[in-house]
Amino acid sequence: MSIQITGELTLVVDRPSIDGQFRVAIRDSVAATLPHWGRATRTSPIFQTSAAKIPLLTGRRSTRVCFIGPISPDELPAGFNLFLSYGVYNAIIFAQGQTEFAALDALLAKLAKTTPWEMWELVGDKVQGGGYSPLLKTASSATHPPMRAIAHGDHLRAASEEYQTLLAVTRSRAAPYLSETADELNVLDEALNDKIKNVELHQVRKLQWLVNINAALSRFSSQSFAGTSPILGTECHFWTHSLLGIGLATKALLHFRRYVDKRAALAQFPARIAAFKSMDPVASSLKAQAATHANWSSLTLPAPKAKASADVAQLPLIVCFSGRDGFKSTTFTLSAPLEVMQSGNTCAWSLQTLTHELSHIFVESIIAALLEDDFSKPVWSTKILAIYNGTRQPANLHEQLQEFMFFAFARLEMEDQGKLDQIDLPEDAPKQLIRKHYHTASELLAHIFDFVHFFQQDPTSYVNSVWSSWDVIPNIESRIDEYIIRSLCALHYANLTVENGTAVSIDMLLAKLQGLSIPRDQYVTPAIKALKDRRDHFLQALGVRIPLIKLARAVMYSPEVASIFAQTRPVSKTAAKVTGYRAKVFTKNRPVDNPIRFILEHCLDRSSDPAKSLWVLTQLAFSGGADA
Repeated sequence: MSIQITGELTLVVDRPSIDGQFRVAIRDSVAATLPHWGRATRTSPIFQTSAAKIPLLTGRRSTRVCFIGPISPDELPAGFNLFLSYGVYNAIIFAQGQTEFAALDALLAKLAKTTPWEMWELVGDKVQGGGYSPLLKTASSATHPPMRAIAHGDHLRAASEEYQTLLAVTRSRAAPYLSETADELNVLDEALNDKIKNVELHQVRKLQWLVNINAALSRFSSQSFAGTSPILGTECHFWTHSLLGIGLATKALLHFRRYVDKRAALAQFPARIAAFKSMDPVASSLKAQAATHANWSSLTLPAPKAKASADVAQLPLIVCFSGRDGFKSTTFTLSAPLEVMQSGNTCAWSLQTLTHELSHIFVESIIAALLEDDFSKPVWSTKILAIYNGTRQPANLHEQLQEFMFFAFARLEMEDQGKLDQIDLPEDAPKQLIRKHYHTASELLAHIFDFVHFFQQDPTSYVNSVWSSWDVIPNIESRIDEYIIRSLCALHYANLTVENGTAVSIDMLLAKLQGLSIPRDQYVTPAIKALKDRRDHFLQALGVRIPLIKLARAVMYSPEVASIFAQTRPVSKTAAKVTGYRAKVFTKNRPVDNPIRFILEHCLDRSSDPAKSLWVLTQLAFSGGADA
């Protein structure tokens, strides 16, 4: 059986007086609701399926409204008056008449031990009663750890109490609906407390972590569990979704993040980089070798000394949607823009942009594994500078790569000073230059990581994705050169060993920008003009950054790692017979085994389509490959 989304409506609940009954209405849009908006009005978009009819809620007619979820639409039998939503209760069934009541009762009996639900009994448009899933009637006996962070400074008390309260609330609310998040929150809580207890870290930094986490946890809890039982007792701050929240979208975001995290955990970047310590350095200085040298075709990540174990995992970032932060990652959080609900079907607002944000996290772990804890010690700078100056030989390939990383940062410093030859460097130059240019270098490396592992070195998809996402960012006209250079560094990874590779990369970016189907008037046209008018400038800027691109080749890539990021989970024979997905149609036994590939294929539209965005998010929320 297939279920198809056919249209968008707005579900409205209101209570005219403080002691009155709640009333239910289905309207064409939020705009149609605004003239009637009162103190207790709440709304959410709902989406009609092909077999559904808008119920008449008039007179003394009895209607049952049942909210069910989270459940994949293709798991529901045919014949119901079914609507879909962005909420954790993502399936809504309207039933009228004894035949439909009996069918609904039979369905709920089957779901009694697996899926939560809430029922409203309406007479006309008034809520007169209702009931809940047996899963929700079990008394909670949750216990939570003490507020350990408070002991490490009274000035952290307010943020610590807010954090612990949010943690307790989120764990409790998640249990019936997104129970898998509880273990993730425990892992994150332990990691945060380890950092809070670290006496070497400044208290302001600890406060910053707490504030960021509190903001993300607050959004996550409100967005995900508004609209859970009792629905009429909750409220989401995202006002167009104030009735049912966006828990389904959160579930999609969680599955996307878990899929990517699993790939990174299997890749074992820190363990592979540590394996360089047991390898001899290459025969001559890496910084003296041209990009066409055979080393830059063969120098890749080695195999780790031990296979990945179950306890090797990425820190599970708190996910949320944010109208202010948009696509953003921090040490503990990951956010996507609220526009995903309306426009997730477009290239500009698709969840694909999250791969860049997650690339930042992975690049930071790679750099940390390469530098190690010795980075901040004077003896480390002295050693690296001696290798750089040729007065000391690297003991192994790991040390040689550390010195080459410093060389890459020194090239950025030379550019800052207007010099492209050797400059005098003080003894603490390695530490100082790495700190100074870390942000620039990590941004470039994140773009390269994204291009290599998530776009599979496909320049068309990469340029289309990043420039479409930049096209909706306001006020970045003054930074167009910066965005051009980021794109060039990513594309040049594929041309690193090609003769005249820098010229090839500039021509490639120019051709891809000229071929874009997005509007060009904001940033793309100026970028094309800049590449044409100031070609020599970008040739020189790319040349300065070639050592960083070489470094990426050595510490981010191997054929085995590439296959880990590209792989899909084998599907069943039944699923394999289905040749493709149809937009807005849910087909049984058609799991999404690679969320990234699915998004790259289906989120290419220029115009927003909320119904298709819901379809994309629902497919991702019940992705077959999310936790593979």
